[in-house]
Amino acid sequence: AGSSGGNNLILTLLPLVLMMLQNRGGAGSGIGGLLQQLQGAGLGRQADSWVGTGANEPISPEELRAALGQESIHELATRAGVSDEEASGGLAALLPELVNQLTPEGRLPPDGGQVDTALADLQRSLGI
Repeated sequence: AGSSGGNNLILTLLPLVLMMLQNRGGAGSGIGGLLQQLQGAGLGRQADSWVGTGANEPISPEELRAALGQESIHELATRAGVSDEEASGGLAALLPELVNQLTPEGRLPPDGGQVDTALADLQRSLGI
């Protein structure tokens, strides 16, 4: 039962994370802004591995909480109807693969438009 619970958590968090990435306007917008936030928190190696074509390095829920801020995690958890710990754990499992999927050529698309398209395609394919 443990793994299906984890999958349900990921499915609950995914649309919220996609919305979060799409709605981050301004200079720190979208996936690039997220990666900058991670790099600023000393997690650049992990973030770069998700964008690159090699293996995705894992990130711990604690590292993610420190990078994104407890407030962001709490807001996501509240929207998902889960605990802060579940939200940060789910994000730690979800973000490496999500960033990897959204950067298929091993780099961020220059205009960000392709990321928006990829996000929309991913949402459609998942029925969200």
